Amino acid sequence: MSAALRRQRCAAQLLAGPPALGPHAAVGHLLAVQAQDLRAARLALRARGAAEHAADGLVHLAGRDAPPGRLPPRLLPGFDPYLLGWRDRGFAVDPAHARRVHPGGGILRATAVANGRAVATWTAPGGAVALAPFAPLTPTVAAALRREAASVAAF
Repeated sequence: MSAALRRQRCAAQLLAGPPALGPHAAVGHLLAVQAQDLRAARLALRARGAAEHAADGLVHLAGRDAPPGRLPPRLLPGFDPYLLGWRDRGFAVDPAHARRVHPGGGILRATAVANGRAVATWTAPGGAVALAPFAPLTPTVAAALRREAASVAAF
């Protein structure tokens, strides 16, 4: 992999999510690149004025709109990138439900999320979405997931 491509991938991943290991270690683990390459990518972004460094150690794109305060409920397919590739999925999956989402053997089940947190797994036997919630869903979340299920069924 070329140095330029590594820098681009590093920059994209640094902006991508809540790393459980700190930004350098998490992205390095994900991309199998050296921490020094990640630091170089961060410095290059900063020098170009393309990124801002936050107090939490993450890098944010300069001029980017603020993220929404709450993420809408969504049905994620099995092996969705949101949950794929992390050593620790604690940012999105409560440890009490981790085995329901990631039972082992390389399996990552289809998951319903609300505000970025897993709230259920789902299947679509015969084309109809069947949710298996971890706890009772609020009426707002349940309604949003029903709309998502209708979209999945229509597909």
